[in-house]
Amino acid sequence: MMEIAPLEADIRRRIAVGGPMGVAQYMELCLAHPERGYYATRDPFGASGDFTTAPEISQMFGELIGLWAAATWRATGSPGKLSLVELGPGRGTMMVDVLRAAKVVPDFRATIDVHLIEISPALERLQRQALGSADVPVSWHRSIEQVPDTPLIVLANEFFDALPVHQAVMCADGWHERVIKMEDEKLHFSIHRDPIPLFDKLLPSRLRAAKIGDIFEWRADNIALEIGRRVARRGGGALIIDYGHAQSAIGDTLQAVGGHQFVEPLLAPGLVDLTAHVDFEALAHAAEGMGARVHGPVPQGEFLRGLGIEQRAAALKAAAPSEYADAIDAALVRLTSEDRTGMGRLFKAIAVANPKLERASLRGRFEPHDSCTVAQRVLDEVRERLLEAPPVAAQNESRRRDDLDRPPGIRCSAFEARRDRSEQLGGRNVRAAERELAGVGPREQEQVVGELREPVRFHCDRTEGGRPRPCGFGPGERELDLGFHQRERRP
Repeated sequence: MMEIAPLEADIRRRIAVGGPMGVAQYMELCLAHPERGYYATRDPFGASGDFTTAPEISQMFGELIGLWAAATWRATGSPGKLSLVELGPGRGTMMVDVLRAAKVVPDFRATIDVHLIEISPALERLQRQALGSADVPVSWHRSIEQVPDTPLIVLANEFFDALPVHQAVMCADGWHERVIKMEDEKLHFSIHRDPIPLFDKLLPSRLRAAKIGDIFEWRADNIALEIGRRVARRGGGALIIDYGHAQSAIGDTLQAVGGHQFVEPLLAPGLVDLTAHVDFEALAHAAEGMGARVHGPVPQGEFLRGLGIEQRAAALKAAAPSEYADAIDAALVRLTSEDRTGMGRLFKAIAVANPKLERASLRGRFEPHDSCTVAQRVLDEVRERLLEAPPVAAQNESRRRDDLDRPPGIRCSAFEARRDRSEQLGGRNVRAAERELAGVGPREQEQVVGELREPVRFHCDRTEGGRPRPCGFGPGERELDLGFHQRERRP
């Protein structure tokens, strides 16, 4: 008999005592359990981990985020004290690059207190090592609520996708929460026996005609609410970059990644990464509900090109040893390309801003407005200074070159690939597309489809005629609409 991992044993005990477990609770335990959770026990980033993020690919990404932060600070009136907050800082790589870029605007850098929001002791240790020589104050917190109540700029790259997601399944008698239960000594997806009261009233009107088996996802919006409240009340802005939906939609986006491969989400609790697509519309509604303004989203490739990534790449190539030229070119393609080998279309950038900042720069420019005109000048000025900044020492970039060997966008590409391939197949069922995509070479981007799980048939706990009553089918029975989701509010 296969040995059961400690966290899975804990989850089994919880289910035995309390009954089926919601997907969000399962995801939270798998990722954030203080002793056995995924992030508590490992460094998941880079070639030696499970996935690669943009800051680990090239210094250019973090430097341009620093450029955006400096311009946004100027646009908000250059407050004398600023909290620069990063949600889920990973290894600390992006913040190191942000602070390097900030050196070209000394008055901006002089106002900064860095606040990192991190729940993983393992990753906090790496962040402390990376930022040990920083000449600005750096503090660590477990939640954004612990950050001092000052003007702030919040940065979040691939943070929201790892927050626990709730799921509901459309059945004959309404929407039921998707749960996890024990069956045949294994964890299985199922549904709660009772429908969620009035759930359809909380959905956007265009989704209320859902079919049996459709799945809808939402997250708690407390972090987006807090960002919106602080930005509206104290001034500043937030830049969120992640992969997700451009319009509210039906679809199951929960996925697990281990060793740069897709795996079954229920097979190794705490040992693999779990994510789900970000609902940008829900995030925007939450922030706007607190008085902030939201701009975007725009594709990551467009955002980075607007900030000058192509010029920065050229400057790095001119200053770096010749053997690094190919790596710089590969990083540029990876970050900005809109085909399946890049992150330029899969990832999106969205800005949350104080209403006085009428248009946050998401395309490398600010709209005409008194404060925005000033911001545009500093954006152009900082961009020029950044082009003259030297590259990071070669020894510090070797790990990032190794990361370029990994398939890009492994955490976010599966549903994009499934959609694109289904369109190529003439709109046939997405499950057929998945079968045709299975087994491609490991270094090809289409491998992100990996071993996609089989459709799950859900059964209600209630019965008809002594047999379980089927309520619908799981993910993949029809092509997924990959637009924007509705608000991520728990009903």
